[in-house]
Amino acid sequence: MGMRNLKYVFAVTILVLALLPKSLELVGIVLLFVALALLAALPLRLMLGAGGARHRRPVG
Repeated sequence: MGMRNLKYVFAVTILVLALLPKSLELVGIVLLFVALALLAALPLRLMLGAGGARHRRPVG
């Protein structure tokens, strides 16, 4: 799912860059925040998914 989401993000990014060449700086800033959000969310999801599943299992 992650790869598909990245493909959609890149596709939208290309469309935005093509349609709004005058606001490259604003688009770059937005993309920077989006990239940081993705990089921050993926490890958290993996940790919460694996750790949560491990902790939810009944012990003994």
